[in-house]
Amino acid sequence: MPPQRLCLGQNEALLLRSRPCRSPFATVRRACSGYRGRCRADSNSANRKQSVKDQLGDEVLRKLRQAEEEAASLREQLAEAKAKAKASGDTKLLDDIEQQQEQTAKQISRITGTGMRREGLFGGGDESWLKEADMDFFARGPSETADAVTDVASSAVVQRRLLIGIGLTGAAVALALIPTAELRGKPSKPLFFYLTPLVRIQQLLIQAQDLASNGSWTELQLLLSRIQGQPNSARENLINAFSCLEDKSKKTKAERIAFDLLEYLDQINYNKYYESMGAVGTRGGEKEKLFSDFSSQSIKAAQGKLKQFMALMPADDLEAANVAANGGYF
Repeated sequence: MPPQRLCLGQNEALLLRSRPCRSPFATVRRACSGYRGRCRADSNSANRKQSVKDQLGDEVLRKLRQAEEEAASLREQLAEAKAKAKASGDTKLLDDIEQQQEQTAKQISRITGTGMRREGLFGGGDESWLKEADMDFFARGPSETADAVTDVASSAVVQRRLLIGIGLTGAAVALALIPTAELRGKPSKPLFFYLTPLVRIQQLLIQAQDLASNGSWTELQLLLSRIQGQPNSARENLINAFSCLEDKSKKTKAERIAFDLLEYLDQINYNKYYESMGAVGTRGGEKEKLFSDFSSQSIKAAQGKLKQFMALMPADDLEAANVAANGGYF
């Protein structure tokens, strides 16, 4: 019997030695392995991305055709008005139309051509785009009391509006060529890398709630700087996190939640909405209670949004992020 018990003990020892040990590093390795698998799957989604680009190209062409049709209609109206002015022999109105045509052509070329410069766009020089003097009709348009305005002056206002309409159409054409967020590339690092600071932010928001309730404004400001700035960089990591998602509906929902969360984080800082706490009459009493309640409500709302955001993330990446945040590996 004793040898039999000894053999049983050896088997138990062998069984214990053969049981795998699950360490935090193993969890992180599993997340990295899953990320590499998703990277291999990215090569299979090239056709889907190309399809998205084709759809965007069709949308841009549709907008361009619509803008060109509108510009053509405006040019026809301008040509008719110019012909009427020529038939009536109104040289002053003709000169004004030609001058406005030259200026509008120059404005459109600065939008669509090589003449558009960052330094000159808001410089206010002689060639500034849509000068304030050219848009006085917005401030002094025709009214019921403008009986003294002549037909010639009214026609000049109409021509000016048509010309500016053509210029704005050219701007719309240029803006239609800007790619949308659908073409944004995926971040280069694994998803859990961006979730790790967000896990730390969850813990910091608990501390922030206590500070706001106690009116510890200086400490709360320092804590907020750690949430919104280094080392946790809430905005950057939220954007990178939802950009890693493959599911389009989840990605859209996470993006909306992320920007709501960032707004609530801004509202925690009472300085953006109220006068400084250091001013006379703002220490203690109902006013400081108001500040405290406002910050506390913003923190609670931010916590709820962050919880919703994290619920959209894959479970293995969340697990790896929790291990990394609590173990201090990153």
